[in-house]
Amino acid sequence: MGGAKPKAVIDIDGQECAVKFFDGEAWDQPLIVHACMALAIKAGVTTAQTRAIRLPAEHALAVERFDRVGGRRMRSLSASSLIRAATPQGEAPQFGYPHLARRLRALCQVHPLDTHLADLFQRMVFNILIANTDDHEKNNAVTCEFVGGFPVWKLSAAYDVVTTGFGATAHEFMIADDVVAPGLEAAVSVHRDFNLYEQQARTVVSEVIGVVDGWRADFREAGVSSDDIEALAECIDDKDLLVQRERHRTPATLDQTRRQPKTGMPPHFSVVAEGMRQALTARKSARR
Repeated sequence: MGGAKPKAVIDIDGQECAVKFFDGEAWDQPLIVHACMALAIKAGVTTAQTRAIRLPAEHALAVERFDRVGGRRMRSLSASSLIRAATPQGEAPQFGYPHLARRLRALCQVHPLDTHLADLFQRMVFNILIANTDDHEKNNAVTCEFVGGFPVWKLSAAYDVVTTGFGATAHEFMIADDVVAPGLEAAVSVHRDFNLYEQQARTVVSEVIGVVDGWRADFREAGVSSDDIEALAECIDDKDLLVQRERHRTPATLDQTRRQPKTGMPPHFSVVAEGMRQALTARKSARR
């Protein structure tokens, strides 16, 4: 189930928006995109604001433009361009969430870096749980503004988040290196790329599951019909995803030995540093 294509640009409450129309889908696609993106916001994902526009037979959807501020166009790059630019000549680029996270870390002028990395991790987990397998490299982007003459990069708000549909069991954007299956354990396995402790990653997964568990009520509140909800349930409440939701609903408490610091000095370096400090203290004492 592909997303409806933008057909117009309008201004809503001073914000430039792209408008998408129904394009012959089996259900009210614009309204379902609105419901999915509202659910993403509830799950803590930074997501472009949307508004469902009632038409005689279905809905249209207004989506806030992530690359516009006050009518001014911002510099932006798709994840595709960003990752391709860092791929050695002659090699095929690898497109995925951890790969984009590594590029964000390499850009240096990303502020605040940990916030954007955590947001990208939440986006990945949410897309797994709502069966958004069409989360390709052009559905993720970064923006750039110059502050004091220096470029400051930011992960853009998510702007095309929707349940993909039947039969799609592989994500376009990899969950981990060479992993395209919708696996929460694979997502947790790359927690270091997102500057997260494993325990933090598992807590995020549990919190997003808590929101997705109530998706039916949220979709009903958004105006999605009962028939469309039942059709979408075949994707969002797929047996494998339900099993994963149950398994990861309560994050296990990890042993301290399994928790690795996301920043700061690695443990073995700390031991060396302490030894150097003691040696320096001893030298100072010997000189007195």
